[in-house]
Amino acid sequence: MMKKFRTRTDSPKRLDLLQVLVTAVCIALIIAVQTAFCIASADTSDIIGELFALNMKERGADDFYDELHLGDADWTAFCRARLYGAENSAAFVESAKRSAEELAGAEGFVTPTELQRAAVVLSAYGECPRGLINAAAYRNTDLDKQGVNAWIWALIAANCSGLEAENGASHTRTELAETLIAKQLSDGGFALRGDGADADVTAAAICALAPLDKNESVKAALDKAVSALSGLQQENGGFLSLGNEVSESTAQAIIAFTAVGIDDGRLERAVSALMNFRCNGGFAHTVGGKLNKMATAQALQAFTAVELAERGECLFDLPAIQDEPQDTSSAESNSSRNAESSSEPPQSESYFDNVESIGFTGFHIKLIISAAFGAVGAVVLIVGIAKRGKKSVVIGIAALALAGGVWLFDIRTPGEITAEVTGNGIMVRVGAECTSVLSRIDDIDEDINPYSAIPSDGIILPLAEVTLPEGATAFDALDTAARTEKIPVDRIGSTFGVYVRGIGNVYEFGFGGESGWTYCVNGISPHISAGAYKLSEGDIVEFVYVCELER
Repeated sequence: MMKKFRTRTDSPKRLDLLQVLVTAVCIALIIAVQTAFCIASADTSDIIGELFALNMKERGADDFYDELHLGDADWTAFCRARLYGAENSAAFVESAKRSAEELAGAEGFVTPTELQRAAVVLSAYGECPRGLINAAAYRNTDLDKQGVNAWIWALIAANCSGLEAENGASHTRTELAETLIAKQLSDGGFALRGDGADADVTAAAICALAPLDKNESVKAALDKAVSALSGLQQENGGFLSLGNEVSESTAQAIIAFTAVGIDDGRLERAVSALMNFRCNGGFAHTVGGKLNKMATAQALQAFTAVELAERGECLFDLPAIQDEPQDTSSAESNSSRNAESSSEPPQSESYFDNVESIGFTGFHIKLIISAAFGAVGAVVLIVGIAKRGKKSVVIGIAALALAGGVWLFDIRTPGEITAEVTGNGIMVRVGAECTSVLSRIDDIDEDINPYSAIPSDGIILPLAEVTLPEGATAFDALDTAARTEKIPVDRIGSTFGVYVRGIGNVYEFGFGGESGWTYCVNGISPHISAGAYKLSEGDIVEFVYVCELER
């Protein structure tokens, strides 16, 4: 009987211990998940406030519009107007209109996307002049010289402007859409070159076509494009550009998803993936990289699009189409589109000054440490309570406190720290040449590349040594050497990441529809953009102008 009695009492004890352990594991998992969610899913409005504050700090501005001019922070100004309206922007708008008029009236070839960006920005303030939208879209006969990108942004600019084409225009909005659809690939996507969908270009095309979805042919093309973009989404929710996961591609996809009203797992996963690029109050081009202005500007667009989606609006919202220009007497009087949703943005001091450096790898280190302390603390605390051990209870509470306290520390990997070090660096050599055009000089398009821009020997930037910080990219090398030699470098800065379109005033499409700049490192052409390729000591970087793509 005694043996049976002991067996019966032992069984409940083992059961109690099992219950304690199961409960402890569950609590530990809950702590880890909640901690990760709270850190990784910062409120959208908070992130937007941080990005506006970062821009102001970089410009040394006390007020957002202080000394702001067209070309300084165009997409940041655009997002500001879309979120908060046009208050206090009159001086900026008048300055931007003058700059846009000069751009539209400039002699020679002006890249269409420059005009289109100006039109989109001014449209956010209700101030897109008829002459500007004509030059950017309706009467621009140079759109083909810049490829599909120019047609996309011509349509976006036309949509945003609220103005339809006048009689005698080269294109109407419908014709812009039809031309764009004609460039759609067989897989439903869009791309600058090649026959496979590119995430950035496809996303931008979706934004352009979305306001015209009442048209059956547009709706059919739009559905195919959305399907193609969704097919490019990676398991972690991100998107690739030239084979590399970059924040800009993910940001563009987020904007496209909101443009067509997607609010399912695709959008949520993309937003989660974009958060992995946070660093130093802004965003990096690649996970674990250093702060990148272009990546930060496009992340701001993406989070603005998410915020606007909560209001039932889109980033490139379509105002009521008009036959005549809007009254442009005052920027303040034309912000009624944003009046209901307009509110004062957060003050800069309460954001930027308190922003942590949250790199991807540092984040996960803290997550692992937090989860470990949380699991140990939960087990010890529950066992202590079950056995009424005061010491165990104290230890358990301390471990749980450490699980939360670890997020107060700035933990970074050596790679993240190295990315910010500018002292000791690497030595590389970089050059740029366009010798291929010398035998094709009869094919030159002088509206794009005047004869005077072509060096007699084709060497634009002789091979030169430059010292760069560790983690620098192939584009960093070109940019550094070109600045030293006072050689202009033009790149696309809104949709495609770091894409070089001109060096020394020799531009893409100047010798045919497939002419442009490419690059190689140590004689090998990488499959990622120059802005993503990280260099090593002794690398030789060569930027080469080609007259046609190799097949």
